[in-house]
Amino acid sequence: LNAGEIENKGIEIMVNGKAIDNPNGLSWDISLNWAKNSSKVVELYGDLQSYQIAAGFGGCKTLGIPGQPWGVLWGLPYMRNDEGKIIVGSDGIPKTTNVGANLGNVTPDWLGGIRNSFRYKGFSMSFLIDMRKGGDFFSCSAWHAYPTGSYEVTTRDNVRETGLIVDGVKEDGTVNDIRVSAQDFYGGAWMWNNHEYSILDGTFVKLREVIFGYDVNVSKIPWIQKLNISLYGRNLAILYRDKSTAELGIDPEVGLGGGDAGVGFENFQIPTTRSLGVKLRLSF
Repeated sequence: LNAGEIENKGIEIMVNGKAIDNPNGLSWDISLNWAKNSSKVVELYGDLQSYQIAAGFGGCKTLGIPGQPWGVLWGLPYMRNDEGKIIVGSDGIPKTTNVGANLGNVTPDWLGGIRNSFRYKGFSMSFLIDMRKGGDFFSCSAWHAYPTGSYEVTTRDNVRETGLIVDGVKEDGTVNDIRVSAQDFYGGAWMWNNHEYSILDGTFVKLREVIFGYDVNVSKIPWIQKLNISLYGRNLAILYRDKSTAELGIDPEVGLGGGDAGVGFENFQIPTTRSLGVKLRLSF
């Protein structure tokens, strides 16, 4: 951090083992990795109370705040009562505030992966499962999804025909029972003064890679020591993601870009790509 001091602590674990070891038959190797990093902004120079790491979008930004982990997502929240319930006005619409708050942190709780590799005679197969737990981000796609009505979530439960009742309380503390139309709720100006509903959980489990290979018998070709042909696929599937990203079809791994300025922000991502290919490997 250019304007102060950060304390970083990390742990990384890598384990390799053999579940089955049979030179003349099936063999099975397992590789496991797990890593966790924790950080804390110790202090800032001078009389700074916070340091802006990235300007972000629409007023939501990442900050360094003394005593807090690096990368606090700072934006405008719902107004809530002492019990954490959303407060709605007399029109049944959530009330907002111009006072910013800590809405999450961009650093994942942990990262991990497991690779299983199998071999039987000349055939081989391996697959890699990659995962991340936690790590919040502000999604511009989500921020625009509701006001524009461009996502399927704005049609569920016949909300466009019957409206909805916000799960919250009135200003007097009683349970909210005011039904509002989808137009008034999703098209309300309050949504542009709120970032909290667009803070999403970056958790995912992915099938990162699958490889099928075959070692061709080259014993009768003296100038070749080894010939392997393999088929591979990468970024094949998202096996799990948090409900907050799944309902919008967002890949939680895709951020705005590299560097500190891109961490913790997603902005109208294009569909995630997968790659398929054939690899030929020769040893002379």
